[in-house]
Amino acid sequence: KHEKAIVLVAICLAVFALYGQSLGNNFVHDDEGQIVENPYIKSLDHLPKAVTSCIWEAYADECEGRTNYYRPLHSVSYLFTYFLNPSAGFFHLINLIYYVLLCFAVFLLAKKLLANKIAAYITAGIFLVHPMHTEGVLWIASVPELLYSIFVVLTLRIYLSNYKYKNWATASLFFVALLAKEPAIFIPAVLLIYDLLFKRTAFSQTS
Repeated sequence: KHEKAIVLVAICLAVFALYGQSLGNNFVHDDEGQIVENPYIKSLDHLPKAVTSCIWEAYADECEGRTNYYRPLHSVSYLFTYFLNPSAGFFHLINLIYYVLLCFAVFLLAKKLLANKIAAYITAGIFLVHPMHTEGVLWIASVPELLYSIFVVLTLRIYLSNYKYKNWATASLFFVALLAKEPAIFIPAVLLIYDLLFKRTAFSQTS
């Protein structure tokens, strides 16, 4: 328990050291249409709208022709963020928090897969500082990428656990990941490949 708390604090400090300056940034590009000019994320009364429409409906009058994806968690995240604090800095803060949670989830998964603490630390560290993630952390509109990544990693981690209700938990996290971003649909294929590659020996021993 203490180790996890220490790792979480270390990740938090590292993320804010790397990306903390983003708290002074403003809304840019898609943020304008999705947040500044979107009345549907400015009141909790519009919560049903978050799950029945797309993030662009208010800006483009309709979703058809504007987007072909369904990501209700995107709107829900904006809705509650705006409710707490509508400033651009707070939206950037939420992105940083999401990234902290993602890096911590990666650490937990790496620790389970590699069965080696040092390797798990290195894996999480490389993931945290990798420049490929810069846009996802700094751009508010990248919330779907951060959210679905968190739930994808948690799905894999729960699947590898001995949790009594892991099947239900895995299915639930998979469903939530789908609500964040559609690429989460690949999760069952990943789990199948994992079983075929790493559980083949166990299957042959029991057959």
